[in-house]
Amino acid sequence: MKKMLLIATTLFTVFFANAQCWKTIAAGKDHSLGIKNDGTLWVWGDNYYHQLGLGDNINYPSDRTLPVQLGIATNWQTIASSEKHSVSLKNDGTLWTWGNNVYGQLGDGTNVKKSIPVQIGTATWQKIAANISNTAAIKSDGTLWIWGDNNFGVLGDGTNVSKNIPTQTGTATWQSVALGSSHTLGIKSDGTLWGWGSNAFGQLAMGTNYGPNIPTQIGTATWQSVAANNYHTIAIKSDGTLWTCGNNFNGQLGDGTTVNKNVLTQIGTASDWQSISTGAGGHALATKTDGTLWTWGENQAGQLGDNTRIDILIPTQLGTDTNWKSIAAGGTHTLALKTNDELWAWGNDNNGQMGNGNVIQSDLLIPSAIACPTSALGLKEIRIENEFNIFPNPSSGNFNIEVDQDLMGAKATIYNLLGQKVKDFSLNSTTTNQTLNKGVYLIEIEKDGNKTTKKLIVN
Repeated sequence: MKKMLLIATTLFTVFFANAQCWKTIAAGKDHSLGIKNDGTLWVWGDNYYHQLGLGDNINYPSDRTLPVQLGIATNWQTIASSEKHSVSLKNDGTLWTWGNNVYGQLGDGTNVKKSIPVQIGTATWQKIAANISNTAAIKSDGTLWIWGDNNFGVLGDGTNVSKNIPTQTGTATWQSVALGSSHTLGIKSDGTLWGWGSNAFGQLAMGTNYGPNIPTQIGTATWQSVAANNYHTIAIKSDGTLWTCGNNFNGQLGDGTTVNKNVLTQIGTASDWQSISTGAGGHALATKTDGTLWTWGENQAGQLGDNTRIDILIPTQLGTDTNWKSIAAGGTHTLALKTNDELWAWGNDNNGQMGNGNVIQSDLLIPSAIACPTSALGLKEIRIENEFNIFPNPSSGNFNIEVDQDLMGAKATIYNLLGQKVKDFSLNSTTTNQTLNKGVYLIEIEKDGNKTTKKLIVN
């Protein structure tokens, strides 16, 4: 083994400055994405299917408990995510996908998962949406394209044949699109609402449980926005009123019951609803034009943010703040942005989707600010070889630190990514066995005033 050189190293750069830097957010089932005001894309949480896009070893994708920058591009514009894959647009209108691809939901002509973003075609795109097995996007000319699983007619192309490349849905021009678990909703440029795919819970609001495989108009009203997930639908009419239908097992329809509805049902009488989002776990979020935030539905993991785990059957205001501007409901966690670009998160944190660096994840029952990362992991390169080995790495919890004879007696210190010391001990043999909980750690070895550090991932 080579002797360790005396190199001044800083264990961490300044990782967090403040929380006021975020522009756009998206929440997958157990992972999160955010675009900062500088156009950089940051990811954290579950990475089992490579939905973080960080290029991990194909056999050992590791979760991240802190936001990690994806690549070096500074022109990311918008993001969407599902249970197992992610989608993003750049400022130039190019479309990029990564993660699970068993249904062809990445749209690259294969069914092979991708651990880094892959560009899909050369078209110019404007809007995107994703569910567990599909991706949808609207081009700059207003045409709608969907790909992935088609067993329930989600693609709307008149067939039930799955496609692994973007497939056009009709010839109309579209304003927006929403993908539920197995149904699709779209608002055309004239404001009319259309639905297709599975309708087993009445989520297409057609008064029956029949599900067409081509776009079918829902009523004659005009609409400003629609959201869908977990076999239910939420929509805001042009007059600002809130309407829901479909599965209501956890009260996600917000009508005070747990009874499914196969027609759109108005929720309350307010006419100042502004934005909506709903999660795969059966919870829903909405903001009003006055900047207030409202939550309802399933709350087992605290995803409603009211400091309880009790489901709520009607929209209920969260706190008293009036500066909420955008929302994203994940599987059982929630992300929200304020008008000062602060990012807040609450709910389930089993995979680090809160982005707060906690090694031992636990649910957050109230909103918690997620500070801004100002750099990637702040380790400087150390120009020495084979100073010590960690194996296996990634580890399932139990691992070994191996050193040569000249490092016997060295001090080992383990830190988490917040710079907090987890433990320290002496290396009194050439192989030292240790156990850690799930997380990302830095192991520093010091002897005779010389230090070197390596990263350890525990899945």
